[in-house]
Amino acid sequence: MTQPSPPEWLDVVMRLCRNGFDPDGSATGGAQVQVFDRATDQLVYRQPIAREIRLDDEEPLLWFRQIVGDAPPFDLDVCRRRSLFTTDAAVDGVDRVTFPQPQATTGEYGIILAADPDQVPLLDAWDTWKLSATTAEEEARLDALTDDS
Repeated sequence: MTQPSPPEWLDVVMRLCRNGFDPDGSATGGAQVQVFDRATDQLVYRQPIAREIRLDDEEPLLWFRQIVGDAPPFDLDVCRRRSLFTTDAAVDGVDRVTFPQPQATTGEYGIILAADPDQVPLLDAWDTWKLSATTAEEEARLDALTDDS
């Protein structure tokens, strides 16, 4: 029996997260999450996200790790994993995925899209730190997105 194809939005998010990653050089791109107030459409949160994502096995959630800070070493208690409900997630344009968040009680919705140019240095710092200052076990744990720190 064949596995169902991943949804189109997941392919877009994976491509955005991996875009611009260069293990031998500087990052040239990546992804960010933006969160908006549903009532006003005002941006309330904007943060670059790490390269790895994970679909939850039991709930309709997409897990990712926000990158917070301005340079290594990064505090993993601050760069915690976050999630968006995937219910009704849809590609909105070429490089943009909207997550309506119908289950959320916060009155917000999320969008994952290409990182803005001002976020690329932070993505590069994260990539460099993760590849050079973490052990293989720590790196695997970060990639798995199963715990917050």
